[in-house]
Amino acid sequence: MKTHADDPILIEMHAIKDAVSAEFGHDIDALFAHLKVLEAEMLTSRNASQKTIRPAVRSRSARISGGDGKNELRRSQRPRKSAVVSA
Repeated sequence: MKTHADDPILIEMHAIKDAVSAEFGHDIDALFAHLKVLEAEMLTSRNASQKTIRPAVRSRSARISGGDGKNELRRSQRPRKSAVVSA
């Protein structure tokens, strides 16, 4: 029967954890400070890319109807469906 100590995936995971911990001198505060810096850099680069690559904004009528916004009738201009009651 395999135990957790024999599982190659867990062995590799613990080796990675130990390597990362040693990289920061086994100081959890230093590790989290580093992660915060990386997070801030990612957010900055993501926000910059969103500003440069921005999809065209469709008109409100296009968002409602799913069309391109040209030659679209507003809701108030569309013909109303009459309720037909059959006996």
